[in-house]
Amino acid sequence: MQVDPSRWPSPSSPCWRHLPSRDGRAPAASVTTAGALVAAVVAMLLGACAGEARDPAATDLDPATAMVEYRYNDSSVPPEYHRSYTITVQEGEARMVVDSYGDELHDVTESVDDGVWSDLLARVGALEVGGGRAPDGCSGGTSREMQATDAEHPASDPAVRARAEVCGGEGDADAEAIDAAIEPVLARFDTDELLATG
Repeated sequence: MQVDPSRWPSPSSPCWRHLPSRDGRAPAASVTTAGALVAAVVAMLLGACAGEARDPAATDLDPATAMVEYRYNDSSVPPEYHRSYTITVQEGEARMVVDSYGDELHDVTESVDDGVWSDLLARVGALEVGGGRAPDGCSGGTSREMQATDAEHPASDPAVRARAEVCGGEGDADAEAIDAAIEPVLARFDTDELLATG
């Protein structure tokens, strides 16, 4: 195991009081087998020292170029009751397209102010949801997908990608987390009208 010396906190950091040292110097970059336990502890401490060893690339989004897309796929019900929708958000604007099995029912655009946009990016950046799949043999449930891109993170390698399938009593927590992330924007739309069925 190798330790990257560039990821060590600065000597003035309060993190240093937790790290093993010899004559005030950081441990050597090459960690022996006997020192593997120490290296593991050091790695945990580095992760706990916010701002020193954090890799922001995975979650920080550039507000000027970011785009967030949320997709809700409804359950398998007759077309008159099926309402799936996609919300696409870029700085200043949110677009909601509602469909029933691909047949477009509504296409509405609403303005998004700076406060809502910043709130959305913070929520999306904090998501900790993987690519949740429904249990084998389970079908007919709902699903959510969320993706966030910007100039540094194109659609082929998004900054955030989350998915949750709700079926057979599984996936509720991940779905709720994704729904909570888009909530500030969804609240801009008249969902009572747009998602009405029957």
